Amino acid sequence: MYYYGYHKYRYGYRYYEGIKRLRRINSLSGLEKYYDEISAESKELEEVKNKNQPIIKKKYDIDREIESIQYEINSINRKPSNKAMFGLLLKDEYKDRVAGLKKKKRSLSRESWSLSNELNITKEEYHSILDGIRDFDRVKIKILEKSVKLEKEKEKRERYKAIIAGYEGKSRKLAQLIKKQLNIFSRCPYCGNDIGNDPQADHIYPLSKGGQSTLENMLYICKSCNIKKQGLTLREFISKYNLDRAFIEQNLEKLGKSF
Repeated sequence: MYYYGYHKYRYGYRYYEGIKRLRRINSLSGLEKYYDEISAESKELEEVKNKNQPIIKKKYDIDREIESIQYEINSINRKPSNKAMFGLLLKDEYKDRVAGLKKKKRSLSRESWSLSNELNITKEEYHSILDGIRDFDRVKIKILEKSVKLEKEKEKRERYKAIIAGYEGKSRKLAQLIKKQLNIFSRCPYCGNDIGNDPQADHIYPLSKGGQSTLENMLYICKSCNIKKQGLTLREFISKYNLDRAFIEQNLEKLGKSF
């Protein structure tokens, strides 16, 4: 089956297997490791190719020469008029010419057979190796392209983290000013226990999730509740520690807090 002038499978099986595995890798370290593996396999094929290439090239040249000699012999034998092409107008010259060509062909055939025995691979295996090297090179390009993409995504995430960190830093400075304006009550509005000697300011909706440092979003709670709540939203905090939602909401309404 052909598709727009190309075969259905434009590349070798090594390329498609490599791409299939590449899709499952989503980390830079994984891509780096995979690139090294592909490079090692490609290097092995290159070594086999370089070892056999000179022999294959020499054998190819000899086989071409044998074909040329056989063509000349066939041309002479097929049509008498072709003898004039080779300047063979006399019968003895014709016989000598054919005999010389056959002798040369036998000599070249023996040399070609000898070279075949020196080879570690067949012609088909050699071409498969060439295809494999090209396939591995294509996979390596795809690995590099995906690495660049992941690098950009990583830089983008780091940039967002820096922006958020800067925002949180400013919010915490503002929180220090707001804390001075907050009233401290004897009871913790979350658990109802004594607020203790070390009350701590809490963002009802946490800074890490977009909360703001405002009077409506901040209040003093006991140290124990502050340690437990950390970056949880109020709903998550109540659900996790099985607190009395109605009690907490009533206290926050009395304090004029938004939640």
